[in-house]
Amino acid sequence: MTEAELREQVFAACRILVGEGLVEAYGHVSARLPGSPPALVITPRYAPSLLRGPEDLLVVDLDGRRVEGDGEPPLEVWMHTEVYRRRPDVGALCRTHSFAATAWGTLGEPLRPVHGFGAFLGAQVPVFPTPFLITTPELGRAVAESLGDGEAVLLRGNGQLVAGRTVAEACVKAIFLEQSARLHLAARAAGRPVVWTPEEVARRTGPDVPYDHFGRAWNYYRAKHTAAGRA
Repeated sequence: MTEAELREQVFAACRILVGEGLVEAYGHVSARLPGSPPALVITPRYAPSLLRGPEDLLVVDLDGRRVEGDGEPPLEVWMHTEVYRRRPDVGALCRTHSFAATAWGTLGEPLRPVHGFGAFLGAQVPVFPTPFLITTPELGRAVAESLGDGEAVLLRGNGQLVAGRTVAEACVKAIFLEQSARLHLAARAAGRPVVWTPEEVARRTGPDVPYDHFGRAWNYYRAKHTAAGRA
């Protein structure tokens, strides 16, 4: 995928996350750029809803330095750079502040799936225990370690970070994460929810799944939140 295509997708993801209420004044989205030296395209340090178009995005290297664009990188750019260093399989990240997932993170316990879409976040989503902003490379590395090989991490009192192979996958997983937390909280209020086992998660998300869940959901949300399906 070209840089121009990645920029368009990051901009579209911002529109979707804003429209779904997963980000407001804060939050950011990034995508790994192809080629060398390693770099990423990322939203600047202001509300995603204020982006005018893909041209407002920045290019940042893995040391957090801006190499292209106007404005400053997010204060928490380090969570992006350090995850990309650790996880060559990750192509995009969504930093969100969705309500139910943030509420669940305050419990200090991993979020386990209670529905099929939640299974795409794995058998559990861990909680990063430090509640402060991720403003140093050291904290970024700690978040990356907490994420490990997983799909997302809840930051206690500080939102979420969701990973994907593509922008579309990361964006849709961020929506699935909020749905999973909302359902789990509602079920727990009524009783004791039955969570999915690792075996059930593997069966639901494995190679035998008959179609592209992320692509189907991305097309829906993109059409819902952008003009004629385009940012």
